[in-house]
Amino acid sequence: MGMNCGAGLRRTLPLFMLQTDYSMKSAHTFFYRVIGVVVAGFAAAALLCACGGEAELQMEHSAPVVVDTTEDDSALGFPDSRKLAVDSQGHLYLAYRKHFKLFKTTRFHVFVAKSMDGGATWRVTNGGRPLAEVGDFVQRVPSIAIDAKDVIHVVWYGTDAQFSGAHERQIKYVHSTDGGASWSDWRNIAPVMGYEDDALWQEHPMIQIDQQNQLYVVWQGRDANHEQKSQIKWSRSTDGGASWADWRNIRAEPARSFSRPALLLGPQGQLFALAYADGQEGMRIFWTRSDDGGATWGAWSLVAPGQRDQRHFSAALDQQGRIHLAWRQVAAEENAPGVTSIYYAFLDTGIGDEEVWSKPVLVAPMAGTALPLYQFFPTLTVDAEQRVWLAWLETAAPSGYPQEKPLTGAVRYAVRIQSVWRAPQTISDGAALYPSFAYGKQPHGMLSSPLLAWEERHSDVETQLLFANLFVHP
Repeated sequence: MGMNCGAGLRRTLPLFMLQTDYSMKSAHTFFYRVIGVVVAGFAAAALLCACGGEAELQMEHSAPVVVDTTEDDSALGFPDSRKLAVDSQGHLYLAYRKHFKLFKTTRFHVFVAKSMDGGATWRVTNGGRPLAEVGDFVQRVPSIAIDAKDVIHVVWYGTDAQFSGAHERQIKYVHSTDGGASWSDWRNIAPVMGYEDDALWQEHPMIQIDQQNQLYVVWQGRDANHEQKSQIKWSRSTDGGASWADWRNIRAEPARSFSRPALLLGPQGQLFALAYADGQEGMRIFWTRSDDGGATWGAWSLVAPGQRDQRHFSAALDQQGRIHLAWRQVAAEENAPGVTSIYYAFLDTGIGDEEVWSKPVLVAPMAGTALPLYQFFPTLTVDAEQRVWLAWLETAAPSGYPQEKPLTGAVRYAVRIQSVWRAPQTISDGAALYPSFAYGKQPHGMLSSPLLAWEERHSDVETQLLFANLFVHP
């Protein structure tokens, strides 16, 4: 019965609804292809109900659309900072960085592009100018989120006239109440003082929003008490970003240097922080939680103890409060030794000692491949049907591992259905980099159909930012 349903879907839907090539020429074509994807999704859902079960669902993606171009081949780096967001009207917003001359010198600045037609066409907000006119100072690595009132919030890091040392970066913030037509004045949310001779810096922020519309920002940085080892810092705003609490370290460990954190907000008000930090023989992923609004935090604990380097993770919560996590790790014996792979685990968030991470599983084994492939930079999301989606970069080049900086690769994606990861599909290859899933309006942010942005590097000075819709059908 299921096979007949799938065949029926492919016979009755126009070909463009299942198109995977992207040789598109006009905005009208973009629009109708995206509409086709939406119709295909509804048709697939109806047939799924008739057929019963998810066992024979297949993955597809819409034709990729160019959002913008940039000179930066890390414009959408790095996980899990979250670059793509959706408001209650279905409008899409992509945050990234590109070159712009505000005054005398061209520097990297933060931009947001917007789509009002499901991703078919895009335009840069703020009249094509950066979100914030900080001056001729470098701005990098934005993170975006949208609250329950459709206010758009963006954070990033950069220097400015007050904090102007070469790496005297502070965490900056703006918001928009009119769909990106205009943006608030920028501000440093919680300055960390004491910069001297490149000893301190703040970077890699991530923003989250809770059920009370409180804003949370987490980032990594050194401070006067931790001049050599970066700690995970956080701040909160209870008034929509008008003011911010002083920064605090999350369970500082002076012997460890922490990197690229993520913060998840549990259904009962819990706060979950994750980061990777130096451990035995390389980096390891650690996590901690707070049950009192961040006043106190538990000890940092390993997600997956072992002897292999772990970095670059992505995490999301489902409706039951389960944390889903993916990361890159040096592969075990089932893959080529020394080659990195993407691993997945989950945590049922109970109380205290009841919390145990599942055994890590390899998402896309490559045993038997003629050429070992390195898997980097995963991005993970949970859809409205509670399916877990994962995308990552795959390349034959070591890319400077373990501090990888890839310049070529393919973006692959997979979905977990009935506790099994489906065989991955390729959405873009050749020079595809840094995939990033969208998140809907906070605090839950779950979408019926996953939306994905990524890069394609065409030269040292030209990188395209791309977008597509992912879906399943019988």
